[in-house]
Amino acid sequence: MQLLYRNRKKILNVVRVFLALLATHILLWYGEPEGFFEIMAEEGFATQFIINAVALLFLFWITNLMLRHGRSRISQFRTDKKLWAMFLLKGLLVPVLLSILFGALYYTFHDVAFSLANYMKVVLPIVIGALLVVLGLECCLLAVEGINVLSRALQISKNIKMNIQRTGHRINLSTGDIVATEKEIQRKRLTTAKIVKAYRNKREYDMALQDFPLFDIVRGRVKGYDVEGNDYNFEFRALSQAKEWLSDDLLFFTTGSWIVRYDLIDRVENGEKRTLVIHLKGPFSFLQLNKSRAKEFLDWYEGRYTPTFE
Repeated sequence: MQLLYRNRKKILNVVRVFLALLATHILLWYGEPEGFFEIMAEEGFATQFIINAVALLFLFWITNLMLRHGRSRISQFRTDKKLWAMFLLKGLLVPVLLSILFGALYYTFHDVAFSLANYMKVVLPIVIGALLVVLGLECCLLAVEGINVLSRALQISKNIKMNIQRTGHRINLSTGDIVATEKEIQRKRLTTAKIVKAYRNKREYDMALQDFPLFDIVRGRVKGYDVEGNDYNFEFRALSQAKEWLSDDLLFFTTGSWIVRYDLIDRVENGEKRTLVIHLKGPFSFLQLNKSRAKEFLDWYEGRYTPTFE
């Protein structure tokens, strides 16, 4: 499942290219006396093939842009009929209208009378079939993404409950939507968060230390980063001070050179010489962890860590 999730964009792009080439070949071959492969030897086939294939790829690209624009979070798709209606509108109806417009321009360019009835009988069914396949794949990948988000949310929730057990702090969790976004979970942080002085662009801010998902050392100073990647300085100069204040919060993993919050991690991969490469969500890149702490990190990340009670 994780393999599908990590390679979902590549899979979608490969399917789009294959469908565009196949649908184009069927469009040029359908109704012609030549065989399925013999049609390729006809004069002008290559030019027409390239034009139609590029047009279909462009249609798939526009469809993808429309589906991604203003997309709501995964959990809302389960119950919101309006979102599903917009999904079909942007993923099928609008692309169909665009294909009809392209067909009219294509025939006009070749000085051929455009017949909407004939277009709907021959060309449009093939285009709709290709769009339905792409849309079906989008739904499958959406389901994979939903499963990944659900799994991540459950692991975060498990770590939060472990944190409550150890510290006695209470967090107000929402029970209405288990597939909560990381931002919603972040807003329901510990009520006793450590407030520190943070500095950025010569301005001073009072901020909760737990609201920074990443800390590291830059030129001998502790840097904290917010979710947008903005960096802040602090009055304290040792990372050990931040580690001490965050020691009771099991959503943070600390090392001697960086601290990361659970919900900032996108995925974890094996690196060279048994190290771990920890890929972070944008706008951040990745962290590296040496082999000596790899097992400890994986136990924490996968929710297997059991705290010791003092």
